[in-house]
Amino acid sequence: ARSYQEYLAYTGRWRLQGHSIVHDVEMSLNPTLIGTTQLREARIDGDVLALRATESQGAGPARVHQILWRRPT
Repeated sequence: ARSYQEYLAYTGRWRLQGHSIVHDVEMSLNPTLIGTTQLREARIDGDVLALRATESQGAGPARVHQILWRRPT
């Protein structure tokens, strides 16, 4: 159960849209994502690429998901 809360993997085509990356999800470990479009704010700072998404929680505070990639040196 903890892995489901902390791990996410999906694949599909992507495109740039302004300062965001748009993913058209074709396959995913989470079947509810298949066929959806996922928008990620993209930011590059030196050798680090950050992708960030905000998920609405209804009346509660929004959840923020962030993935960081560092370019190998």
